Amino acid sequence: MPLIPSTLVLASRVTLEAPRRTALDTNDRTEWALVADLVLTGKAQRFPVDYAFGVYNLFDWRYSLPVNPFPAPVMPQAGRTFLASALGSSLLSKRESAGGRDRRASLPFGRRAG
Repeated sequence: MPLIPSTLVLASRVTLEAPRRTALDTNDRTEWALVADLVLTGKAQRFPVDYAFGVYNLFDWRYSLPVNPFPAPVMPQAGRTFLASALGSSLLSKRESAGGRDRRASLPFGRRAG
């Protein structure tokens, strides 16, 4: 959902983890869990930087998933975690060569840009 067009976007995901059997030879089950994630992403207007800030498992729901055939029947999942990232790109325009061709696209196949 764009909050500020071309600058800030809100993404969300909600997952319902239903009870699952932990082994075929027992009726033990995992518990219900409702896991929500929120991430803000965008591009800085003045600088060539893409960014993301987010929270996974927003409500800090504690739950486990079945992992048979490992020594433990369930694996506890992480509680609330945070994400922060920034990815910068070259200050030079992609279309800086004469004729407006993308310089990266003109490299011979298999040769690395240096």
